[in-house]
Amino acid sequence: MVAFLRALRLLSLVAWMGGIVFFGAIAAPAIFSPQVLEMTQGNTRIPGIIVGLCLTRLHWVGLGCGIALLLTTVLLYQRSHRNRVQMLAIVSLAGLMLCLTMYIGFHVMPLMEHDRQLVGGDFTNLPLTNPERADFDRLHQVSTRLEQIVLLCALGVTLAMASEDLPQDHRV
Repeated sequence: MVAFLRALRLLSLVAWMGGIVFFGAIAAPAIFSPQVLEMTQGNTRIPGIIVGLCLTRLHWVGLGCGIALLLTTVLLYQRSHRNRVQMLAIVSLAGLMLCLTMYIGFHVMPLMEHDRQLVGGDFTNLPLTNPERADFDRLHQVSTRLEQIVLLCALGVTLAMASEDLPQDHRV
């Protein structure tokens, strides 16, 4: 049972982190690449819809993985009575990741979608001073920074998990 819980916990973290890295480093840049924008004649409406759908799914994956990560961590520590400080670090970081993911998905993204719909889905020909575009750009920066914090927390969870079985004097 312990091996199953450890595998599920690791898989949850890998899927969540991997999704964030894949989206930020591969999917979003490809969707807004010059080749795609050339096919859409510079219109960002369709790429914006695709990115929004991908992010929504990524956040649902994150919520599922976050819940699994929290539950498996608590169950593992109940069974093994290991270092409580490590458990609290993992649970705190995973809890923060989960809260930020919910905030982005349920608060920031709907506001961005509202701005996008107000301008007909395409910001391409709007001046930077347009209120909806300015608000969308601000929210986009907030969303990006919060996702970066989620990723940094995931790295912290990774370090804490990696040092779980080490002797006390070798832990991170």
